[in-house]
Amino acid sequence: MRQAQVAAGNRSKGSSQVALVALALLAVAFAARTAVLIGQEWREPNYAMPGSVVAVAAFCGVLTMVGAYVAARDANGLRSWLTVLTALLFLWGFLTIFSIGLGLLLAAIACLVIRLRLVYHQQPFVGWHFLIGAGLLLSLGLIPLSALSISGPVVGCMPGGVQSSVPIWTLFGSASGRSGMTSSGSVSSQQAAGHVTVGGTTYGYTCTNGRLTSFQPG
Repeated sequence: MRQAQVAAGNRSKGSSQVALVALALLAVAFAARTAVLIGQEWREPNYAMPGSVVAVAAFCGVLTMVGAYVAARDANGLRSWLTVLTALLFLWGFLTIFSIGLGLLLAAIACLVIRLRLVYHQQPFVGWHFLIGAGLLLSLGLIPLSALSISGPVVGCMPGGVQSSVPIWTLFGSASGRSGMTSSGSVSSQQAAGHVTVGGTTYGYTCTNGRLTSFQPG
């Protein structure tokens, strides 16, 4: 009987380790992919992306990789991923508060309660710094990367029109202390031109046949 219990325990630990490694690989792949995309978008003028955003993305990628490595080696690593899930649910709950945000916030609160119960029932209690270490690193890395991954260009050209958006990095203000976006312009059958103001900076753009042909300040 005891041998059967030990064997079952070993199988459970093995399954948990496989899950931790899989989660770590997924997190590293997401971080690497997002960092590469941010680097590519930085080269595109219509993203109006400062170099500091690339540096932040690279730093968050490093945090994610370190956190994933620590979580994969920790016997209680799944608790770290619960910390990440809680943080992401809170983030997207607030960002989508006028649609599905309320449901996400309720799920985040439930995850937080579960996480806190796991902390207080940890035997022996080894301290907050150890329990949240990997989860904190993963949260600090994945939350900014997830927000950056969905940010679009200031101006996107398409057949018959122009699509504008406010990249997340412009929401933190600018030299003039403003954020947000205003736009104006004209659209014809083959060309769209106008100006867009994002974060206190005005850009002029021209789209021809659904392709961006000009985008510059002024």
